[in-house]
This record gives sequence, structure tokens and C-alpha cells, in this order.
Amino acid sequence: STQSTWGPCAAGFYCPYGQSVPDTPGLECPFGYYCPQGSYKPILCTFGTFQNETKQSTCKQCPAGYYCDLDDKCLNQNYTQPRPCPSGHYCLEGTKWPTQYPCPPGTYSNITKLTRSSECFPCTLR
Repeated sequence: STQSTWGPCAAGFYCPYGQSVPDTPGLECPFGYYCPQGSYKPILCTFGTFQNETKQSTCKQCPAGYYCDLDDKCLNQNYTQPRPCPSGHYCLEGTKWPTQYPCPPGTYSNITKLTRSSECFPCTLR
């Protein structure tokens, strides 16, 4: 006898209406998106997160020293990837845009990818 199965779509896949299996080839969650169990469509990773792999059920936190801004998309795509934190700023883990954390008053930085405010240099009087 044939065993019948039913239930939610598998994590890392999405299941639009009418699917007969939970992990249909071709319906893997794409880059820049995540698909928790039971997804009917891919969900775009939010500001401060990214996903550089397919078939994933969660997004990754943007690493310290980088920002993940959905307004700064990959070429011809609808998602982002980590970009180096600009000079004059630092980027904590999960930073959402390039100017989110400026170096504090009285400090500066002419280098990129800072990970905390203490890496900004104090301004000196001449």
C-alpha cells in the first residue's frame, strides 16, 4: 500500500498552492531570502541581515565591520550582501545602513570596517 503524507512545507523550501511534496526541486529558498517551515513564498531578509546560501530557513546577522542595507542591493537583484563600513563610522553586528553609527564627537577615522566606537581616533589640537 502507498503511504500518504501531508504537512507543512520543509524548512529551506517554499510551497505555493498545489504542491504534493514538502521539498519540491526548483522551489528551494533563493539567495537573499529565508524560508522557515511552512513557507508559501520566500521571505526577503531584512535590513541588518543577509543570506548568501540557498535552501535556508533563517537569515544571517550582518557581521561587525559591515552593514547590510536593502537600499544598496546586489546588481539586478532584490537583496543585499555585507558591505564594508565606511570611514568615519563603525558597524556593530547587525548594522542596517552605512551611517548608522558615526564616530563619536571628538573622534574620527579614515579607515573602513571599524567594529566599535573605541576604534575611532581622538582628534588632536594643533
